[in-house]
Amino acid sequence: MKKQRKPFRVLKSKHVFKGHICDVRVERLLLDNGKKIDREVVRQANAVVVVPRLPDGRLILIRQFRHATDGLLWEFPAGRVDKGERPAAAAVRELEEETGYRARRMKRLSSFYTSPGISTEWMHLFAASGLKKTKTCFEEDEFIEIKLFTPRRMEKMIRRGEICDAKTILSYLYWASLR
Repeated sequence: MKKQRKPFRVLKSKHVFKGHICDVRVERLLLDNGKKIDREVVRQANAVVVVPRLPDGRLILIRQFRHATDGLLWEFPAGRVDKGERPAAAAVRELEEETGYRARRMKRLSSFYTSPGISTEWMHLFAASGLKKTKTCFEEDEFIEIKLFTPRRMEKMIRRGEICDAKTILSYLYWASLR
């Protein structure tokens, strides 16, 4: 993404929270029009999301409880990129950990901000194919259900609001547009 001239200057940046997933800062900005405003910024690691396609065309989704939404969500496998890790390696790792499948081919499709109004998270989108069954390796806080869906069924689930995770909807639509 091309860097552009900022229509503001950061006057002050105050660190207000440090967690194991993100840091939060409050920044005082001076806009070009002279107005001063405060913005909260959630700084977090980059992440990956994977569209895993089996040879028969079905896609692998996982369903897990998301505390922030107080509910179970259907999602494509995803996770953060560890420090020093390449996004493609993170995609391979997350796919196997969460679904128990290893990909022979992992193709980068795109990248995007997940919530640019507040977060620095940059997500890399991959398509996985040539899948071979291995075993899952859930983290201690992951309770995941794995299920296979046809693209047609996924589209119905998206229209009905049964899939309401933005990264999954965006990733599916982008992947489907390339087919």
